Amino acid sequence: MSEASQPDPAIPDQSAAASDQSVVLIGDQRYRVADFSVEARRLISAIQDVDQELSRHRRLQAYLEISRRSLIQELVVNLPAPIPSAESGPG
Repeated sequence: MSEASQPDPAIPDQSAAASDQSVVLIGDQRYRVADFSVEARRLISAIQDVDQELSRHRRLQAYLEISRRSLIQELVVNLPAPIPSAESGPG
């Protein structure tokens, strides 16, 4: 997969919910969400929202690429005979 699909060491582990009992992994350090400031909790939540949106957009992109390939295959089946090139004309 691409580098974009690799986990970012500066972003909290997506599996951790932002509750008081949660622990998040940022880089190689673990933190208790209960110890975070209100602003830090808001930022954790925003990062998780962005991660979810990125995942949704990746799925949508994959579906659109499949649709495009399917449409191209259908187009090829429905093409008329090609125009003969000048080189293959009577000579």
